[in-house]
Amino acid sequence: MRTTFLIILIVLTQNSAFGQATDTTLFPTYRISVKTQTFRIKMNPTNAAAYLERYYYYNLLGQFPEALADIKKVIELTPSDYYAVNSLGTLYMDIHDYPKAIEAFTLCASIKPDLIDPYYGRALCNHETGNYQLALDDLNKLESMKSDFTEYHLVRGHCKIKLGDYKGAIADYNIILDKYPNSNEAYNNIGYAYFFLKDNVLALKNINKALEIKPDYSKAYAKRGHVKIAVNDIPGAIDDFTRAIELDPTDYYSYGNRGSAKLIQKDFPGAIKDINKSIELNPLDPESYWSRSLYYEEMGETELAKKDLKKYEELKK
Repeated sequence: MRTTFLIILIVLTQNSAFGQATDTTLFPTYRISVKTQTFRIKMNPTNAAAYLERYYYYNLLGQFPEALADIKKVIELTPSDYYAVNSLGTLYMDIHDYPKAIEAFTLCASIKPDLIDPYYGRALCNHETGNYQLALDDLNKLESMKSDFTEYHLVRGHCKIKLGDYKGAIADYNIILDKYPNSNEAYNNIGYAYFFLKDNVLALKNINKALEIKPDYSKAYAKRGHVKIAVNDIPGAIDDFTRAIELDPTDYYSYGNRGSAKLIQKDFPGAIKDINKSIELNPLDPESYWSRSLYYEEMGETELAKKDLKKYEELKK
């Protein structure tokens, strides 16, 4: 039972982003629980169970420094408690301190090598930081452990896309669909894999299915825009990128891609406006400067193009 709980905890904390999905009406109850555990700790400062309980409620309350201090205290008192070590990794992952999360998950795996949670947690961290092969290695480990936990195939499929194994990615996403037939994310990513395989018919079929399941799925509009550019439906691509932006105004990729589509239409002012917005949203993305350099080159603005290429090279270092 504990193994299942740990996996669910990782999935939920990743999806809820520090308990944003937590029912705030329960906060008064959580605060009472914190006071109760604080009293227990006062009575016995070496009570690891009380620190663990208080960590749990601090986490639900969004008091992450306090939660971190408590889970570290649990590990100090009971160094072999793999549950506590795994929880430390999960907390670090949630606050986006991936190096420390990986360190904790690695320690957990050394304490409890047959537990799937630290491998999955470490894979999520490596996936988030772009270390796709390392993530894939851990996800393959899960497969060798013959676990009933199949959700990892979604992450593994994405890693395979990033590593160029598009057919392998499709196989992983189909495993997800066997268990969750209405997974819009699986259909969307299958479509994107087919796009890389240059099968635009199947790409559109699967992405359209994703949008049929979830009509407000911004990522599907963004990916379908790519496919529409490939089939030379530039107005349709612009419409899809626009819809993606409407649904997610922080989507700098879609601003950049809409700019590329506008460039094809020779709409230079529109293209520059979109790529500028993309850079405003994510000024550390080197590809945006490289794209804008192409726009400036097309417009005959050689010096501006050179400036952006220089910025691109700086960011790529």
